[in-house]
Amino acid sequence: MKRALLLGLCVLSLQVLAAPALWSSSSKDFGESRSDFILREVERRPRSSLLQLEIREIGSSVGSSMIIACMMARLAEERGGYRYLIKVDSLPSHPDQMLVGFSHQPGENPQSIDANLPASAPEVDLDNFGPEFNKRCRAKKQ
Repeated sequence: MKRALLLGLCVLSLQVLAAPALWSSSSKDFGESRSDFILREVERRPRSSLLQLEIREIGSSVGSSMIIACMMARLAEERGGYRYLIKVDSLPSHPDQMLVGFSHQPGENPQSIDANLPASAPEVDLDNFGPEFNKRCRAKKQ
């Protein structure tokens, strides 16, 4: 009995240690002084992430939107160098959460990435933001 319990605890410990750490990023990571918010991964799926935005203080809407785009570009890079994002900005069950899928090729069916992404979910080509955006945003966090 003790041996089985010990073995079970060891297996459980290995599963916890092997699980990838969830991602998070702060607007402060991008040198933003007027905004203070965190984009946090609350669930990681094979090719998508469920994200939650926690706002402490919002700066300009354009600046904040660019920082959020930058954060998602960094997540796409860290998740596997993905170029395309497929996203739902607000989930009906959790309006403060968004679902973001990742793809290496354009036009992929969103539901083949994550069954919870609607077929009409918009696709974003990160290369459309330009080389400076990608150089700054897709660099690995120090």
